[in-house]
Amino acid sequence: MRDEGVVLRCYGVRVALLSRLRGRIDVIMYQKKGGSKLSSGSIISYELQKKAYGDAVIESSAVEHVPLLWARHDIYFLHYLLELCYFFIPVGSG
Repeated sequence: MRDEGVVLRCYGVRVALLSRLRGRIDVIMYQKKGGSKLSSGSIISYELQKKAYGDAVIESSAVEHVPLLWARHDIYFLHYLLELCYFFIPVGSG
């Protein structure tokens, strides 16, 4: 099942997402060679798959929207909004 989410933070292969269906989740996402690098605030669509060791892994993803125009006008608001979501929404809150 395809889902959409907002990227809250990227650190290495681990990505914190605010998912439409599952709430805040931490996932492992491997980037394709030559693919676009994710940035905080990007809206992505993805298919989530659970692995045997318990981590959620995103196999196929696509960047739907990057809020560059909005961020250009008010970058501090976007930054603080993403930080609030990252720190105060518990993992698995969906």
